[in-house]
Amino acid sequence: MTAQGQIFVSLMALLGLLWIVRLTYDRKLSTEAGLFWMAIMAGAIVLMAFPGLLRLVTDIVGARFEVSAITLLGLAFFMVLSVNFSIRISVLGRRLTELSRYVALMEVDLGQRTRSEGSPAMNSGHPGPSAVGEGPRDEAGRR
Repeated sequence: MTAQGQIFVSLMALLGLLWIVRLTYDRKLSTEAGLFWMAIMAGAIVLMAFPGLLRLVTDIVGARFEVSAITLLGLAFFMVLSVNFSIRISVLGRRLTELSRYVALMEVDLGQRTRSEGSPAMNSGHPGPSAVGEGPRDEAGRR
């Protein structure tokens, strides 16, 4: 890889690293995900800083050019990332189904208790916050 290419990739990785740090600090990105992405960006910077290491990685993956090795590693990385997100989405879908069933059972139970006691239903049967977006806040007042 040319020196110009190494400098460009290093600068992009450094900017990405700073952006990830900012997103993590602002709590727009979880700490776990932030550390993961920081490790990826730091790895890219290390590969660009040491051309011999990049050449070694190129030989290990069986590529002829460093750019091909980086492209192959990026493709493999995004495939693994896609599978990871698919698993997370599946788990969240199952949890949502369980929570929906639980809420439905609670509403049925509340309705039966209300009829047996003869009192009107309270707040349409929902015990939580009444407006969208309300909920717990952290020490700084953020949701």
